[in-house]
Amino acid sequence: MLFFIHFVLPGMKARKKGVIVNLSSVAAVYPLPNYALYGATKAFVAFFSTALDRECRPYGIFVQTLFPGPVLTSRTRNQGKSVFLVQAIPYARAALSQIGLRRRTFGHWIHALMVSIAKPIPLWLQRRLLRPRSSTLRT
Repeated sequence: MLFFIHFVLPGMKARKKGVIVNLSSVAAVYPLPNYALYGATKAFVAFFSTALDRECRPYGIFVQTLFPGPVLTSRTRNQGKSVFLVQAIPYARAALSQIGLRRRTFGHWIHALMVSIAKPIPLWLQRRLLRPRSSTLRT
């Protein structure tokens, strides 16, 4: 990400226009058990994107951060069903329709709804609800 931005940013500055979309995650917003490193890297992307957006505004460059929630892909097929799980193509269409409109977006209304439902829940309770269930080790 950083290499690519370093490569394209001078041309965008010279033209005084451009759009950069950085992919973060809902995991950057809520600390999830067993996803500490993933969430931390996605929080970095969000923080970096906000700072980069402020630096690039005088040059007419729009920096957007995308915070997707669960999207049905080959990687998520084995996860349990969820009302918040969005299929890949509808998610991509919705997210692409928001490029240049919002600096921070969840990309799809389902994920925005998911976060708005979770937002009023205190973090201590979220942690308790998201705590991994203990599993029995088999030898």
